[in-house]
Amino acid sequence: MICCRNCNTANADSNSQCSSCEASLLIAVLECILSSDERVEQGTQWGLFGKDYTVGRSLNNDIVISGEFVSRQHFMIKYNVEEKVFYYESIARNLLDFEKQTYKILDGAIIPLPETIELKFSYL
Repeated sequence: MICCRNCNTANADSNSQCSSCEASLLIAVLECILSSDERVEQGTQWGLFGKDYTVGRSLNNDIVISGEFVSRQHFMIKYNVEEKVFYYESIARNLLDFEKQTYKILDGAIIPLPETIELKFSYL
């Protein structure tokens, strides 16, 4: 379900507009601003609605980034309905060490990935 940030109505994942107030449900954009990997095209954008997303190279993710050193499930973008903000949560596991990290994503934040891939997060 996608929560409308205008009226807090729960909407189907397929909706782009709120079924109650007709506001756009698009909240933010994730854009590839730097890529040295030919499989990840610079300028690619993903629209983010009020829900959680998985990001990684596996086709099971909401956002697929095919870099060789990108984990099958690299990280999550979680939406907090009460705060109306997104959080970054690491889920990639390193063979030597793993500590889950969660950060509030600020407007304009750069999310670096392996292989010189950078994603820019922008609230609308």
